Amino acid sequence: MSGGVFICYRREDSASWARLIYDRLSSRLKREQVFIDVDNIEPGLDFVKVLSDRVGDCDALVAVIGKDWLSRRRNRRRLDDPNDFVRIEIEAALTRNIRVIPVLVDGAAMPREETLPDTLKALARRQKIEVSHDRFNSDVERLTNALAFVGEERRKHGAADESAQIRVETATRGIGRTRRSMPPTPQAQNAPLAFMSYVPEDSAAVKALSEKLEGRGVRIWRDRQHLHVGDLWTKCCFQSSKGWAT
Repeated sequence: MSGGVFICYRREDSASWARLIYDRLSSRLKREQVFIDVDNIEPGLDFVKVLSDRVGDCDALVAVIGKDWLSRRRNRRRLDDPNDFVRIEIEAALTRNIRVIPVLVDGAAMPREETLPDTLKALARRQKIEVSHDRFNSDVERLTNALAFVGEERRKHGAADESAQIRVETATRGIGRTRRSMPPTPQAQNAPLAFMSYVPEDSAAVKALSEKLEGRGVRIWRDRQHLHVGDLWTKCCFQSSKGWAT
């Protein structure tokens, strides 16, 4: 999956709210772009990596937080367990700079920074959205508009990055074509090879001399002329030295 919204929730805390939000977002956004539940991880896979990758592919993560979000299991807060799915998902989003939107439901309060594990403390500084029964339509509409804006911004940045990459690759291929000469003929391969070593200030003189020598059948190797983008220049010089006549 690529792009879209990842809904993160704790089942014992806010499963019904998460499903309501999912249904409403799916009706406004493309259903295939709204993701909920990840209990179909195949046996043998690293679930931390799977969750992190799935979250990292999204534009935003919606963290649905109810009154029992900080619930305990066996006298331990579930959020303090590094293998807690909710913790893993939010950590992945924060680490990858994915937009995290806390959605408070059922009258829940925003978790205070001191109540969160170190890796989740940034969550407490994220602007929240409260969703209530009385204002459900308007609250979710506000959430939907925010997510649509995030997705559009991400696509704009992605398009700009892709355009820049294409320009770089096009320029690189152009440089390679201008520098890469045609394969020499068998007769030319037997001609003497001369390596031209020079400083940039002498480029004009070196070019004139190279043209005269090439006119007399001497093959010329000039570093700046024959190096291609990405070449390791020390290796190229060493390999070419094997055929130098002078």
